[in-house]
Amino acid sequence: MAGVAVIGAGAAGLMAAITAARAGALYHVVQMASVLTESVTVRDVCRAVSEQLLPAFGARELALMKPTASIINTCRGPVIDEEALIAALHDGTIASAGLDVFTLEPLQFDSPLTQLDNVILTPHIGGGTGGAREKQMRDVLDNVVRFARGGPLQHRIV
Repeated sequence: MAGVAVIGAGAAGLMAAITAARAGALYHVVQMASVLTESVTVRDVCRAVSEQLLPAFGARELALMKPTASIINTCRGPVIDEEALIAALHDGTIASAGLDVFTLEPLQFDSPLTQLDNVILTPHIGGGTGGAREKQMRDVLDNVVRFARGGPLQHRIV
């Protein structure tokens, strides 16, 4: 069985734990420092996108990771300090990264990330697996109908 470390017990942490449990994975709530020093892959440290909370991963957090570790971000670009990540990837602080989101989108052609051999870059399409796109379209159409009828919107982005 796979294990999932849930950082924090707020709304996002609770949803991660529920998702892990439904998938049959073992999970436990941990401190972020223990995840960074013990994990081989760190994926999607999501937090509320707020200037006070970002970035979640800077030079200090990347330095805590194993040199064989990989970081994957399909959450929000600003969660990771891109300059610190580029430096960590360039000097071998961590082994690799997979990025589907960036601080500035679309990613610029001259970004230093495009020059690194230990990075996989995708153009913000990571959520398009399985039936995700179909569900997204149903949600959008449902909201269009709700709006046309003067009803309350679901999944409203303000």
